Parts: sequence; structure tokens; C-alpha cells
Amino acid sequence: MFATWKSRSTQHLEDANLGLCSRLGKADPRSAAEWRISDSVRAKWPKDTLVARVRASIVFCTAAIAQLNDARIAEVATMQSDSGRTVLPARVLLAFTTDLAEHYAQLASYVRQLGLVPPSATPPHKARVAIDLPVSALSAYAGKYNLSPAFAGVGVMLDVHVRDGGLYLTPSGQPEARLWPESATEFFFKEIDAQISFTRNARGVVTGLVLHQGGEDRVGPKAR
Repeated sequence: MFATWKSRSTQHLEDANLGLCSRLGKADPRSAAEWRISDSVRAKWPKDTLVARVRASIVFCTAAIAQLNDARIAEVATMQSDSGRTVLPARVLLAFTTDLAEHYAQLASYVRQLGLVPPSATPPHKARVAIDLPVSALSAYAGKYNLSPAFAGVGVMLDVHVRDGGLYLTPSGQPEARLWPESATEFFFKEIDAQISFTRNARGVVTGLVLHQGGEDRVGPKAR
């Protein structure tokens, strides 16, 4: 029973993601042949297939939402819905957000029925301990990093700099936060559960960073 439920729920999530986000100006990527696949066949798809399809639907939505800006969200011009009615982009975004929340709530309930703990209820990460690094080591990470878009969001420029013997990070338009080293390349924030990993090339030159937060890894190449 649970195997069938998991298959149907993931397929429903994929359908909902593609259906909503295709209203934002990008055509549904599924072919006509895919639409004709019966539920009995879909129910036998393996986990890897289901996960890959849901992830692809998230990538599709991210690209569709990235096309929007404040002006387009608020504009009078509307976009077509499945029923032929027109809907504002802002309304589609609200529907997409609430739809994801509702799906997660359903998934969390079924996960608990299986005796498992959903990700949002897992214990906090282990305590992190800061180490001392000289300013000369910290200075190598100073620069501008172009962080990739978050899910349903846009990219942001990060300013990493050294001040008063510590390494700090300032996202554009946001407050500064200190990065505490736990190794030569791994840093963490004390205010939030997020970490930064810096990357180097074969010559040892810092080339970028990776932000680890909420189960997502966002890459930020070094711009300068």
C-alpha cells in the first residue's frame, strides 16, 4: 500500500509543479506520449525514476520563476491557466508556495506512519567548534561571489572580507555575518544553521564557495 502511495504522491507532486509553473510562460516539458502513460505503469516506476522526475520539475519551476521580476509580478497583463482563465503571476507564485507546503505536510504524515522522522523534525546538527586561523589564511577567501539562485528565488552577490581578525560575509542588501572556521576551508554561521565551503583549483587558488543550508547546496563562483 505504501509503495503505491509513494508512487502516486510523487507523481502528483510532479504534475502539480509542472502544471503551475507552466502558467508562467514556459511550456510543460512533458511530451504527449508521457501524458498517455497509464497510472498502472507509473505505479511500477522505481524510486530513482520518481526522484529524478520530481527534481526535474523543481528545476523547471526554478527556471520559470527566475524569468519574473517585481514589475512582471505586479503587471496587469495576465497568463493563461489550464482552464482558459487568466491568472496573475503573483497568484501563481502564491499557489505554488502553498501547494508545496500542503504536499510536504501530507508527506510528513505518511513518513511518520512508516515510523520515520520527517526532515523538518530531525534533531539539530552537531555542535560546531571554531578553530583559530591566521589573517593571512582568511585573506585568501576575500572577494565577491555570485551565489546561484535558491529554489523559487534569484541569485545574490556575496561580499566576503576580513575585519578585526575575522572573516565576514555580506549578501547584497542584507546584514553582515561572521564566518567561523572549523577547518582550513569549512566555515559556519552561529546565527543560523548554514555552512560555507570554499573551493580551490589545482594550483590552490580560491575559485568559489558552496552554501549548505536547509538540505540545499548553492554554488557561488568567485567573481573577483
